[in-house]
Amino acid sequence: MTYQTLKGVLDRPPIIETLFENEIIKIDRVTVRGQITPPDIFPEEPSHEFIQLIKGHMVLEYKAAEGERKKMSLRPGDFAMKDPKESTRADFTATDEDTVYLKISHVGGKKSRYKLFTGAVGRDEAHRSKK
Repeated sequence: MTYQTLKGVLDRPPIIETLFENEIIKIDRVTVRGQITPPDIFPEEPSHEFIQLIKGHMVLEYKAAEGERKKMSLRPGDFAMKDPKESTRADFTATDEDTVYLKISHVGGKKSRYKLFTGAVGRDEAHRSKK
């Protein structure tokens, strides 16, 4: 992949589709290609989260409240869970194919508490709602 092609891929915003949301859970389908969270940025999302990788490859980096860090590589069929006291960031997503995953968040009784997906893939995101 040439630099220009890679730059074009990375400039494309991730696509976040809210498939379902109520006062208890929010389910997003996220499609990315090469986008990652900036290094050392761990957006605050104080909720339980479940991520199921459908397609592609990604590496999540976790940071515990005490500052301890760990990384988890996910392939199709793999899943990861996050505690409300942890923060996560996308450390890697494949550049040669789309990475698609479901993100299920417990929103603690407040619909739209975390209206925007705030952390896995950077600040420029394209949001689509399923109604």
